[in-house]
Amino acid sequence: MSHCWLVFAPHANSWRRFASQSYAPVSPSWGVNNRSVALRIPAGPVAARRVEHRPSGVDANPYLVAATVLAGVRKGLAERIDPGPETTGNGYAGEAEALPIPGDWREAIRAATDSAFLREALGADMHRTFCAIKAAEYARVARTIADVDYDLYLHTV
Repeated sequence: MSHCWLVFAPHANSWRRFASQSYAPVSPSWGVNNRSVALRIPAGPVAARRVEHRPSGVDANPYLVAATVLAGVRKGLAERIDPGPETTGNGYAGEAEALPIPGDWREAIRAATDSAFLREALGADMHRTFCAIKAAEYARVARTIADVDYDLYLHTV
């Protein structure tokens, strides 16, 4: 669900880790004891079995992440959505045919804003507020000229 990734990666810097071969997921995938997938089921005894949600960063709001993940679980169970085959081996190898995640923060904001699923998962007021705050944050970042840009264009070029 590409429209949920803003909840999992809510800031401009959050998107730096989503790169192939980075041990951060780049597609909605799952696997057992595989660190290159979005939903990892660590190996171990059945009593300790759990799901590791790898798209969520430490900068994500845990309450919004939990609400979104649980709404996704509920939808998957209610609609009997097939998660597809387990990803084995290198999860980045099949990224070309996988469903894409948003390419960057701006795309994630747009997808989240347009998402009826996320509106229902978070509630209309929280969804509207969260997306508005993220759009305002994006606008502020987009207006800021980073030191590296000054150095590159004024001193290097």
